Amino acid sequence: MPALFHVILWPFLKVLELLWWFLKKCLSIAFAIFLGFFLMGSVALIFPNTWFPFLLERHIENKTGFSLHIDTSRCNLFKGHLEFENILMKNPAARYPTDHALSIEMLEVDIRPSQLWKSFWHNEELLISNIYLDIDDLSIVRNTQGTINFVECFEALSREKGKKSSPNSSESAATPDNRQDQRSGFSYVSTGQKSRNGKEEARWRIEQLTFHLDSLRWQDFKSSKVQEQSFEIFYRHQWTQITSLDTIIHTLLTDFKPYGISLFMRSIFDSLLGLPGISHVHGGVKMLQSLGKKVLSELKGKFEAVSIQTTTKGQ
Repeated sequence: MPALFHVILWPFLKVLELLWWFLKKCLSIAFAIFLGFFLMGSVALIFPNTWFPFLLERHIENKTGFSLHIDTSRCNLFKGHLEFENILMKNPAARYPTDHALSIEMLEVDIRPSQLWKSFWHNEELLISNIYLDIDDLSIVRNTQGTINFVECFEALSREKGKKSSPNSSESAATPDNRQDQRSGFSYVSTGQKSRNGKEEARWRIEQLTFHLDSLRWQDFKSSKVQEQSFEIFYRHQWTQITSLDTIIHTLLTDFKPYGISLFMRSIFDSLLGLPGISHVHGGVKMLQSLGKKVLSELKGKFEAVSIQTTTKGQ
């Protein structure tokens, strides 16, 4: 009887033994894979400066064709601090007569990781502590086909993979405005404002946004005679408690109108509002584009409501 039982039970025990060996092997492999990903993730979080600038450069260049180079970065993902120095952006040589597009001395973004967690998982307001953007020089170029460089860049970033861009919005931009006057330097501080119905509709807020621009150039190659203007403006503006992008757009359109690029900038802002994430914050692309088209007609009243001139100083 015991021998018969052994004969019957032995194959079953061997199967169990084999299954246990296989399970241990699978668990060991799974643990090794998990440990490898954990170590790689930890290294990536601890040393973001080794990969984040490179990833950002490749993403923008592959999607838009505009080359981007970041000279120095100091990023701390645990503190939510991103800092980049000496950023250079160039136009695609095949499509634009001049290669230079943008030179940024410093870009800083501070957003606490806890705020990201609350925003994404608890649907709370996203709070961005600080954005600091210091631009050395900005070159707005319209080529012979009527395409504006920054419009093309933003539209390429917002374009879904496999889809072609919509008809070129920069075609609607007329020739630059006649320059009314030239201010050599100015600085403002603006506070945020509530939406038109008096309620805060945005789900995000920027506590402080600082924007500097030293040199501005626009070039128009579409006209029969090439038009070009360069300005040393040393523009300084700071916004606080911002909950709507149209607050920023209205101010910039007003301040840069004397330099003959208000129509260029309106096309750029319209394309900027179509970037993924930005349009959703405001409730959709259509509403934002509608706001952008009404900007020029509301400039004066909006500017008086959101801006307080503090210093006017030529350099």
